[in-house]
Amino acid sequence: MKSLVQRLRAELLDLFTGTNELAAARAKHLQDNIVIALFGSLGTSITLVLFMWRDDLELPLIVWLVCSHIPALIRLWLWRAYAAVDFEQTNYQGLAKFYLRISTLATFIAGIVFGFGWAYLVPYVDVNGQLIYLLAVIALLFGGLYTYSPNFITYLVFSVSAIWLVPFISLFVAATKIENLNFFITLISLLSTMFGMRFSLSFQHNYQLRKNVEHLLDEVTHKHQQAVEANAEKSKFLASVSHDLRQPMHAISLNVATIASSIDQHAVAIPDAFFLKEQTNRLRTNVNYLNEMFEALLDMSRLDAGVTTIDLRSTDLIPIIERLDAEFQLISQELQIPFSVNYDKSHNYHAVADASAVDRILRNLISNAFKHTRSGGVRLSIQCKDNSIHIRVVDTGVGIDKNSREKIFQDFVQIQRDKVASELQHQFGHSFGLGLGIARRLANRLNSEIVCRSWVSKGSVFSFALPLAELAPIDLSATHSAAVQTQFNTALIVLIDDDMQILESTSSLLQLKGFKVISASGSAEAIKKCHNTDKRPDLLLCDFRLLNETGVEAISLIQEEFNYDIPAIIVTGETSSDAIQAITHLGYKTLFKPLSSERLLQSIQEILAVSK
Repeated sequence: MKSLVQRLRAELLDLFTGTNELAAARAKHLQDNIVIALFGSLGTSITLVLFMWRDDLELPLIVWLVCSHIPALIRLWLWRAYAAVDFEQTNYQGLAKFYLRISTLATFIAGIVFGFGWAYLVPYVDVNGQLIYLLAVIALLFGGLYTYSPNFITYLVFSVSAIWLVPFISLFVAATKIENLNFFITLISLLSTMFGMRFSLSFQHNYQLRKNVEHLLDEVTHKHQQAVEANAEKSKFLASVSHDLRQPMHAISLNVATIASSIDQHAVAIPDAFFLKEQTNRLRTNVNYLNEMFEALLDMSRLDAGVTTIDLRSTDLIPIIERLDAEFQLISQELQIPFSVNYDKSHNYHAVADASAVDRILRNLISNAFKHTRSGGVRLSIQCKDNSIHIRVVDTGVGIDKNSREKIFQDFVQIQRDKVASELQHQFGHSFGLGLGIARRLANRLNSEIVCRSWVSKGSVFSFALPLAELAPIDLSATHSAAVQTQFNTALIVLIDDDMQILESTSSLLQLKGFKVISASGSAEAIKKCHNTDKRPDLLLCDFRLLNETGVEAISLIQEEFNYDIPAIIVTGETSSDAIQAITHLGYKTLFKPLSSERLLQSIQEILAVSK
């Protein structure tokens, strides 16, 4: 009884002085269930009148039924007036307590109507009528547990007025015909009140839990937003300094290539040519290391920006597999680590994928397997199953512990490197902890996911699946490869760059390779020099950031001058997502700094091959 009094006191305090948030939640619950309360109470009254109808009780029944419409009318007004009100919104929380008071008043009047019926109607009907009335009140009492009890005072005023006072009413009116009714009603009153308290407590606990979850979600959202903003700031910082870092690296790379080519052509006339060539090769190795790092970072930037072109089409995986098999067999023989490729040649291995992306993923996974395998072997297996092509790279390497299996896909994260990995940089390139992250990004672009299973000291399995395709693509790789190999060293290339060091380095390199070169710092100078020749340019090689114009504007002006769509290549050091997307969507071949001489010459040959 003490806890009931304490609970009642707390509910009364909450009703009149409680927090707006809790009152709003209770009002919202009563609002959502007001239709049940409206038709449940009124419908029960009408049903009782029909069952208890007698000619000698005609007037009392009609009066009682009319009185039962009073709480129904109040609830109807609440339903209509507050249907569009969301009490949990801050600007409506002030109405919540008023709504609770009016709803409690309507419930109290409904309880009085049914309590009054015990003295006004029940003593004058037979046992069946009395039993029906008792069951109807009990049904309303327990039905109201869900409807009223979240606001305990509302439920309590109904139960007190509708059934608690029945034993006292029986002392002043004619006794009911049901034996031991007072004891049964007292028991029902106590049980229903106890259940009402429990429902109210559960509602408050659930409300508090919901608020805690919302608070945690807000914190997580806030932390996520902070992380996104921090990542954006990091990207802005990298974008702002990247161009200045890439410019000298691009120039160094071209200078080294030019020096190496010059030494090769004049080795006989240069004293200590062998020593100079050895030092130049060491310098080239270090330059290549930095270029590889910049290229890996650029790959991540392009993938995160969504500007890497992924052409999902029917792709035959067998040529890719055979090419990788041939390349890695040579590495396998040098390392004396067996490498095998397993697949059923009778099956169709055409997948919905992008050939270059699949090739890049498999190269990263196989290279990673070789780097961490001392003995045993590496195996690439392909299997068709459930309308998918399942690809697995299996090794017997050092394995990865459970806590590191997801971390290895994070950027710049590497597991402990072993002697085999450190000795084979010339085979696989330097490792920056980006290969698996790039592979996973590419797999996600293919609507797939790389899964890692591993056992320490036993080996690892990296697997992913691609949808099976029905149609095979036309393979033009042989024709394209032959075209790329064709040399066009007599071509005239217009080179535009406002950095004189890069301009001179690139020009010297191209001239050493036999190309005719016109160098200029802008479109106006390039056009003027082109008019002094009797040949139309075969290719425009233009830096994106120029002093008074962009590379795109320079290319457009030159093409307009010659009234011809001259093939063009844009070279840029941009890393920001917006800039990369803007450049790559222009339709020109785009190369990113720092750029190796091999990559530059290969791209020039590819463009010239297509234009011929």
